[in-house]
Amino acid sequence: MCKRSIFFIILIILLIYLFSSNLEINETFKNYRGKFLERYKKYWSPYDYRARRRYNCNPIYIKKGLNNNKIWYVPRECEQGLPHTRENNIISLPFDYINIDSHHKSKTLTHEYVHLDQKQNYGLWKKFYEREWFYTLSDVPPPNMPRNLILRYRLNPDTFIEKWACFNKKWWSVPIYTNNYSLNNAKILWFYDNDNDNNIYENPPQEWIDFFGPVESIGQIEHPNEISAVYLTNPENYNSKAFKILYKWKTINQLD
Repeated sequence: MCKRSIFFIILIILLIYLFSSNLEINETFKNYRGKFLERYKKYWSPYDYRARRRYNCNPIYIKKGLNNNKIWYVPRECEQGLPHTRENNIISLPFDYINIDSHHKSKTLTHEYVHLDQKQNYGLWKKFYEREWFYTLSDVPPPNMPRNLILRYRLNPDTFIEKWACFNKKWWSVPIYTNNYSLNNAKILWFYDNDNDNNIYENPPQEWIDFFGPVESIGQIEHPNEISAVYLTNPENYNSKAFKILYKWKTINQLD
């Protein structure tokens, strides 16, 4: 066989491989984009639509992640440039994260992998929250919650399936939009669901602080999914009772 024939055979094989790989990526994107957006948008309020008026999450570049997960690098218009997860096997990062400091990217990916684990093992995490962290999750708010608070809820793709989180059967954490519709600067309010109170507070109750630690040390306190992701991204920084329970549970269950 002449060298030219061998060259053309190799070229054809290479083109078939590249085409099939690209087809697989595009098909994955098509399927998950449709499933995720269809479900996600069902939960959008007028505030959510306003915050996402330039919504563009089409991947610019797709990379293989750990455990058959995928990493999408997307335009800054996607969730206002915030890293997040899509469906249950995709991490979405702003495209400029390709050139970002490796340590910072590693921490971000660790945080997002926790969110993927929460989606892939949803039942286990929900049961853990209920039994060990005294959190119950719901897809509907309590009947006594003011409508204005419900409408201003800032949706999060890492928590949207059962976004309403209630601590100790009466304290509901609610991330709300401020005037600038920023996803990153949502304000966390606490609705106390009690027949004798029903008030809204700007800080969590002392019982929450005693269990989880100071608010400023955690930062993302809107939902137990975020609290646990923060804990597990930087475990060396925490020593609260809630963290110790989580770390022991996760070690025993050997969750990724």
